[in-house]
Amino acid sequence: GAYAKAAQVFRNILKIRPQYHEARLHYAYALESLKKYKEMETQLNTLLEEQSNHAPALNLYAYSLALRGTRLHQAEEYIARALALAQDEAFIDTQAWIYFKQGKLEEALNLLLSISPKTVEQNAEIAYHLGAVLAAKGENNKALIYLEKSRKELKEAEKLYATWDKDVRVENYLTDDAEIIFAAYGISARISRAVVKQLREEGIKAGMIRPITVSPFPYDAFRNL
Repeated sequence: GAYAKAAQVFRNILKIRPQYHEARLHYAYALESLKKYKEMETQLNTLLEEQSNHAPALNLYAYSLALRGTRLHQAEEYIARALALAQDEAFIDTQAWIYFKQGKLEEALNLLLSISPKTVEQNAEIAYHLGAVLAAKGENNKALIYLEKSRKELKEAEKLYATWDKDVRVENYLTDDAEIIFAAYGISARISRAVVKQLREEGIKAGMIRPITVSPFPYDAFRNL
């Protein structure tokens, strides 16, 4: 695959130029993607021995540990060092994910919400993290907004989204050929149903969609109308 080829390229570069720090960092990224964590850590340890204040290397190390849910105290130490060097939004996301893994949901959420909406929109991983934290807090409707942004790119987001998708319930009333569709919930649905019937009698192709569950909200049902 692409990561294996990339790893081979950077491995060859490092044989010629072992002091090429950026090549070693990218080699470590490739190894992390290949889940060769022991080798990845060896490369990062070598890099940090030579350049202890290499913020991206510290961040990668911390994030990898957080993803694996292991040695979180070490992850905290490394991300603190990275953040002391630069208040990069990727580093903030790593700190938030460490908090999430520690069960510190409020701290994780506050950090993630401090990241600019533009960055969240462009970064599927950060959007997924927001969705996962909100889901863990029981705020499913908000969580689904972020999982919608990330589920096409990340298997983890799709998996979490799918767990709720099974519980979504919605009624589609005469929507197959409808040109006008009312959305109604609760007691207002009775009124909307009567209006639809009246419009149908008058030759107007009306229909109604009624969410039976709103948490999770049936986004796909509305999208497919």
